[in-house]
Amino acid sequence: MIETKLYTSILRVTVGILFFGVSLLLTPLRISAKEPSSLKVWSIKFEGNLTYNSIVLEEVIALEGMTYMERWFDNDADGFEFSDSEARKDVVRLERFYKRRGFADVKVDLEITEGKKWWQRNLKFIIKEGEPIIIRSVGFQIDEAQKEVLLSDKDVIAQANKQPLRVGKRFETVRIQEVSGSFVQVLRNLGYPYAQVTLSSIVDSVQKKADLTLIFETGKKAIIDSIQVIGNTSVDKKYVLRESTLKTGRLFSQKKLGEAQQELFNHHLFRFVTINIPKQAEDSTVSLLIRLQENPLRQLLIRGGLGTEEIVRGEVAWTHLNPFGNAHSITFKTRSSLNYDFEVRQARAAIDYNVPYVFNTKSGTQTSPFAEYRNEYSYTLSRFGINNAFIYQHSLELQSSVAYEYTVNQIGEKTTRTINRDSLELYNISAIQFGALYRQGFIEREIGWYFAPFVEFSGFLGTGTYKYEKITLDLRRYIRLSKTMQVALKIQSGFINASSADDIPAAVRLYAGGTSSVRGWLIDDLGPKRVRFNDDGSFDRYVSTGGKVQYAFSTEIRKKIDFPFRGMGLAVFLDGGQIWRSVSDIDIMNNLIPNVEVLPGTAFGGFQYGVGGGISYDTPLGPIRLDIAYKINPTEADLGMYQGTNYYGAIRRWGIHLSIGNPF
Repeated sequence: MIETKLYTSILRVTVGILFFGVSLLLTPLRISAKEPSSLKVWSIKFEGNLTYNSIVLEEVIALEGMTYMERWFDNDADGFEFSDSEARKDVVRLERFYKRRGFADVKVDLEITEGKKWWQRNLKFIIKEGEPIIIRSVGFQIDEAQKEVLLSDKDVIAQANKQPLRVGKRFETVRIQEVSGSFVQVLRNLGYPYAQVTLSSIVDSVQKKADLTLIFETGKKAIIDSIQVIGNTSVDKKYVLRESTLKTGRLFSQKKLGEAQQELFNHHLFRFVTINIPKQAEDSTVSLLIRLQENPLRQLLIRGGLGTEEIVRGEVAWTHLNPFGNAHSITFKTRSSLNYDFEVRQARAAIDYNVPYVFNTKSGTQTSPFAEYRNEYSYTLSRFGINNAFIYQHSLELQSSVAYEYTVNQIGEKTTRTINRDSLELYNISAIQFGALYRQGFIEREIGWYFAPFVEFSGFLGTGTYKYEKITLDLRRYIRLSKTMQVALKIQSGFINASSADDIPAAVRLYAGGTSSVRGWLIDDLGPKRVRFNDDGSFDRYVSTGGKVQYAFSTEIRKKIDFPFRGMGLAVFLDGGQIWRSVSDIDIMNNLIPNVEVLPGTAFGGFQYGVGGGISYDTPLGPIRLDIAYKINPTEADLGMYQGTNYYGAIRRWGIHLSIGNPF
């Protein structure tokens, strides 16, 4: 079979890549068989540090101890050289660090010992923190005409209650600018564009107490009297002001300026935005200056990738950011990929027309006519239609949408390798869709929470061939254990409200398995299966039938090693889940703690698990990732067993997931 041969070839290539990787790892070991020619910092320890842990203090000092990888593979690595003078400077750095955080009497001693070999040096910093200086009182010095108003303002009160230099806290001089700046921000949000705040202190070194005074110099409240827009833009000034939400005659607010700048920067048309107060007399009015720079109006995107699920994938998109001079955008894009048999797996062409402003800057619409062809192992689907979506950007982290999609579909389920004309079905889908996306870490995506619910109602008010309700949820949590280690947790679940799985088309059903789901299984290959035959009636392969209920989870520990190249990482994972054709098939208590025996038949009511590990490498052109997973409890169908014959062989218990380039 083509698939088995290709799978074997991929395994050989994978083994070759792993062998090459191991060779790279061992190369420094062979090169560094001789001892280093200079002294190296073997280890760094801290003793007596009660307030700050070692991870924090390691960032304060300049010297760096050898990591586990360098100790074993590269004793002569750069960046770990020992310097006696630098070690003494590190003592000063630690003392300065503590003193700026309220420990005026801190004392740091250093012990340097030789390791087992002449070039190894072990450093121990012995810290005596002493008694810290505690804040006894915090007062305000404000002009009498404004004192009562400001001290009763809720924002000033809230800032006073949460700022770090409060009564009972350590007097950390490193925080003085932060505290002053936070009160300046509050005053400027209240309409004082030229406000200044300073902090004075009196320290009783005997009693270890400090008395602080915040001095407010507010200046005059100001109204915005003019807004100037400069920069070569393809839209009229009125579009810029509308998007910024700034208006003349309103009270000045620094917060509003920041929101306006963010709104303009988020607009697809602009790549550079600043909003500031040009030099002018300090008065009861203020003029603003908006400086803009546009993105290139015409953009071409070409990208591609390789992998074990989509052998080759590519996408081309051409965008005009302002085709009609009204700040709308239009994109023509096409995408295609090949499957194991080097046939087209998916091809899609679409036009996206975006209106970024409906009734305010947070609301927009997208209209997308499209045509698509999908060639899965269990069915083929040809469809065309249109999707109209209303999108609301509540914040940088939260977005919601409501859409209506109408498609005309032709599907054929594969009982053999080819589609019989008599098996083709023509139907239409008329669906209302509700979705949301909450994502922490706008710049760096894999931080915090990721939450994406989706609800679809098809056949609303009698429209559409099929009537069903589909609910899905993608929930992820990324936890940083250290600068180089992360835990990633993911749950994907779904439910379709329909009489049975056979009452909805195969393309509508839920599926699981693959690189982005349960590893060890190919894409969409987890769960109940049926046999697909060759045209001559002989066994071809098992194909997934999909189902009404989906649950999949993944737990992964990632370690960034930056060795032998910067951007290298390792991961270990446990994935699991299942697809059920009906709610009555669910039996998650069955084999909840799995054994490694092969499960009989083509379906299973409990969870199936894959365990494994992988390596990754971040490149400027996109990530490269290789995962190898082992099916802990596969079914006979997962392993290709049909009527007593194993058509796939033992290799089928392993899943290889190679991906080059970002998925799209």
